[in-house]
Formats: sequence, C-alpha cells, structure tokens
Amino acid sequence: MTPFARAEKTAQQHPSGDNFLHDLLYHFEHGIVYSTPTAFVMGRAVKWDSPEILNLEYEFLPDEVDTWFVWLAAGDMSEFFSACAFPMDYVAFERNGKIRRWPIARFQKLCSIL
Repeated sequence: MTPFARAEKTAQQHPSGDNFLHDLLYHFEHGIVYSTPTAFVMGRAVKWDSPEILNLEYEFLPDEVDTWFVWLAAGDMSEFFSACAFPMDYVAFERNGKIRRWPIARFQKLCSIL
C-alpha cells in the first residue's frame, strides 16, 4: 500500500470522521502536500499557541506563524522537511488526542534513525 493510500485509510478511520478529500484540497491551497512513492505529508504553517491550530477555516497571517503543523502523514517523514516552503524551528502534530510540538532539528534526527 502506498503512503498516500495509507494516509487516506487512516483519515477515514479517524474518530472525528475527517473528510480526506476536503482536507487534501485545503492543504493544496493553503499549506503543503508532499507525495512520493515513499512518503505522504500534508501540513500548514501555524502559530503554536493559537486555539485555532486545528481549525482549517482559520487563516494564520504569514508574520505570526512559527510551527509546521503536520495534519496527516504516512511513510518517510524526513522527506517532508525538504519540501517545506520556508524553514521554521518547530514541527507539531496531533497524536492520541494531544498536540505535540518538537524542535525541527530534534524531530529530523529522530526521523533519520527510525
């Protein structure tokens, strides 16, 4: 199964009933979508301490963002960082209902040893 197919399946099984196609189109327009035979990632630039971090209807201003938020990923995450439009110091994601934030350098190092 490709990383894209795994990501789509994961989104369909998510308890919130996320709409994969809606989220994908949103990230094409307002974020980053990275898809290769070995990795799939969609994410966007956010302001870490904003209560709107999970609200796709909210548009963050370019001068307020400080973190790449990974909305959905499958496969080799280390590839995502080369696709980011601009560098930031942090990456965040939601896992098991909790939003986690890591320094990008530490997260890249972790990805390289997995």
